[in-house]
Amino acid sequence: MQKTYGFVLIELIMVLGILVTLFSIGYVRLTAIERRSPITATVNTVIADMRGQQTKAMSGDAQGGSGADSYGIYFQTNSYTLFKGASFNNAERLRRFCFLLVLFYLRKEAAMFLDIQP
Repeated sequence: MQKTYGFVLIELIMVLGILVTLFSIGYVRLTAIERRSPITATVNTVIADMRGQQTKAMSGDAQGGSGADSYGIYFQTNSYTLFKGASFNNAERLRRFCFLLVLFYLRKEAAMFLDIQP
């Protein structure tokens, strides 16, 4: 009787089937982690900002204020704003935005005047 070496076709198909199953499970788990990653980062950022505002309110931040000042967070639909004071003042936010817009425009004009890239 002659001895044969090697694998039977059914054995190879079974091993390949098991490997494909394991790789597909790993792929599904990996893509689920990738989808959750940005959400987790955003939640961690919001929590850190909330704790920072809480710490400032409890200890009294030294940004031109004396003693313990009020700090808060104003949540909007797609964003939130950190503020100092008893309540959120949207007019102050608009004033700061206009100031930054003017600074940007002046920088652009100065760059054009001096013939440099901003």
